[in-house]
Amino acid sequence: MLNPIVSLSAGTPPTEGGVTGTYRIKLNTPAPVGGLTINFNTTGSTATLNNDYNFALGANLTAVTANSFTIAEGATTATLNLVAHADTLIDPDETVLVNLTAGTDYQLATGTFSPKADYAAGSGSYSISTGDFNNDGHLDLAVTNPNSNTVSVLMGNATGFDTKIDYATGLSPVSVIRCQCCCVMPLILVLMLTSIMQQVQTRFLLAWAILIAMVNWI
Repeated sequence: MLNPIVSLSAGTPPTEGGVTGTYRIKLNTPAPVGGLTINFNTTGSTATLNNDYNFALGANLTAVTANSFTIAEGATTATLNLVAHADTLIDPDETVLVNLTAGTDYQLATGTFSPKADYAAGSGSYSISTGDFNNDGHLDLAVTNPNSNTVSVLMGNATGFDTKIDYATGLSPVSVIRCQCCCVMPLILVLMLTSIMQQVQTRFLLAWAILIAMVNWI
């Protein structure tokens, strides 16, 4: 009998003192009698265990340590929780990488991709940002559309993404930025960025016109 194949993917991004982060765990067959312990490491992380975050039990986990978690007997899915510690420091670049490692009672997934799924956005889609904008546990998308002067927001669901909702911006939005502190901030930042670009362009053209006028006068 072949051992279960285990895979892990990122779920909800954590916020300090707020939203609990999650990692989604899947098995291709139910965990055996007594449960299944999976080994991992956090090599490549910039955040520090215990100082910046801790792992915690999620759905269908019976135990978790600094380098392993145990999936409950009979389960094919589970959730590993990550609790980010609240402090007074701004740490925009902290990351936690969970890397599954080999074990004797399971196999690691090979990392292949499912067939592509196409989702419509606006015209000339240029920049994309992801995040759980409405805190429902599913990743959402925000896409800038310079040709249609809009930002398309696609809310995530259990199987993919809902149909886009378009929000008007200024002329030719080129970037969208997600902020951890507020779910509506991506749209606000796009509007601000577009407005600033328009002001810079207007001031540049005005300065150029003045320079030409001065040259002609001389």
